Amino acid sequence: MVELVPGTSVFLYPAQLAILSESTKLGKASSMLMWTFFTREEAARSNLSGRNDKDQLNSAIVQAITAYLTGKYRACPKSLKKGIGQKCMDAARDLNMTKQAPRKEKTPKSRPVISDSDGPDSD
Repeated sequence: MVELVPGTSVFLYPAQLAILSESTKLGKASSMLMWTFFTREEAARSNLSGRNDKDQLNSAIVQAITAYLTGKYRACPKSLKKGIGQKCMDAARDLNMTKQAPRKEKTPKSRPVISDSDGPDSD
């Protein structure tokens, strides 16, 4: 295992780090790191602060992700944390959508049938 950022005690496999190092896009690298260290279910029930009846994401991992991306892409740490928070909200939304019961299909309303004998001229 290789430490993501020296001194953080956050590790990943050398193959994962090699794939990550090849990434040229900040968003892709951020997503890759997020989903390497957290499951979608864990992200869905968490946020950065632990407020609002949510669990707090592991702050050591969040700091290591932020440090790595700041160093490699010169990204703003505040923007990175905002993006991680957004990924948590997106995961929660996606998880809630998959847990909802399937919607019933709408059946067309039937129209009353008017026969010739029911018309105004029928006597």
